[in-house]
Amino acid sequence: THPELYRKWSEKLREWADKLDFPEEWITFGFWRWKNLPKGQMRLIDRLGLDISPQRPSPSKDLRLEVTKGVSPCVSSGFSLEGSFSVGLDLERISKLAPIFGEARLSEELGVLRVKTSNASISIFSSGSVVIRSEDESGLDRLADRVERAVKRAMLCQACGSCVPQCEEDALHLREDKIAVDESKCVNCMKCDNWPCPTYL
Repeated sequence: THPELYRKWSEKLREWADKLDFPEEWITFGFWRWKNLPKGQMRLIDRLGLDISPQRPSPSKDLRLEVTKGVSPCVSSGFSLEGSFSVGLDLERISKLAPIFGEARLSEELGVLRVKTSNASISIFSSGSVVIRSEDESGLDRLADRVERAVKRAMLCQACGSCVPQCEEDALHLREDKIAVDESKCVNCMKCDNWPCPTYL
């Protein structure tokens, strides 16, 4: 149902295979799905006599959210959690995917992307700082993990398009060769958060 997307995805996988010096079988057998190949897959590689490393370098190792202030009481809104990415962030790029959480507003002059979910607020700064506030203390750590994954997905997207057909609402698409979400279709189900993106995992 997405022939153009499939073609781009195939081309991108071939680029990765060439860059990593992996054979065509890395694509055809789906070994690209893992950053660290499981033992079963390595046995198959050995049986086929292929030269494929068990570990694939991930660009995400340099883009991690470090929690600088864990869950703590917040006078204005329940509880808060603060963290920081190791590098500055492209808020324009992240704003294209942020609506998976809820209503997103980018303020370029202030260098902040603010997102309102059903029960939390997320502030992402161009410096890399992140502040999450919520009435629900128990969900803050999980939300922080999701924010980290979304930032990585947005920043490191290689336009393989593998996540696009996974959205049941048809809300994901490629815009300017990067993943983006159609706010009018997204229902904030967060199912896309579970898709194992081959780029950053």
